[in-house]
Amino acid sequence: MMPKLRHLCVTPCSLHVPRNMQILVLENLHTLSEVCDLRWSNDILKRVPNLKVLGISYNVSDATASSEFRLGSLVNLHQLETLKLVFKYSFHASLVVKPPKLAFPKKLRKLTLAGCGIPWSSMNACHGFKWEPVDGQFCELKHLLLEEVDIVQWEANDAHFPRLQRLIIRSCYKLKEIPSDIGDITTLEMIELVDCHPSAKKIQDEQEDKGNEDLKIRTDSRRHFKNKFLLQNLSLKGKCSPSA
Repeated sequence: MMPKLRHLCVTPCSLHVPRNMQILVLENLHTLSEVCDLRWSNDILKRVPNLKVLGISYNVSDATASSEFRLGSLVNLHQLETLKLVFKYSFHASLVVKPPKLAFPKKLRKLTLAGCGIPWSSMNACHGFKWEPVDGQFCELKHLLLEEVDIVQWEANDAHFPRLQRLIIRSCYKLKEIPSDIGDITTLEMIELVDCHPSAKKIQDEQEDKGNEDLKIRTDSRRHFKNKFLLQNLSLKGKCSPSA
């Protein structure tokens, strides 16, 4: 039953494994994406021991306990390098559902979290105003994306992300500044800032003053261009509308 399968990408759907089914170990499966609401029981973990890329989403309602998903077990996917977790909430569910408890394997290189609502303190390393990473948590992380999180203060240095290559921050309007030591990460190639607080862009001036020409820093404001487009569109409609 497809024991040599390496990559599995499905139209978003839930996978259900019958309890009485003989254990099938997909040792060659490296990629599993677009799966919904998968519960990480020991049985599931045994079936995909060498998973490297995982993309999964969860539909959360008021009646759903995030603990049911057993996401803390992801730490046992020892070969996992890329992880994308997306949480989709029903109306008002995000206000009452407890955030999930997460744990990440040490080989993780690329991490994307959306709608998870976990406290930054749980990220020993996202919800909350302050993030202080813990040494040794992201030793292999190469790509970090922070999008639409309410973080205000971020305290970190180059030792927290020793192999980071790309940092992307989008729509983090409250973030006051990026830790200056982040720019000293020797492997860092690019920082991309989109719709961020003006003070967060201070790192660009700091790195220029240090003569760090290898680090590329890009800034953009989608919200600005979107508003500009809407104003232009309204102006054109006003000119083209027929007179009474």
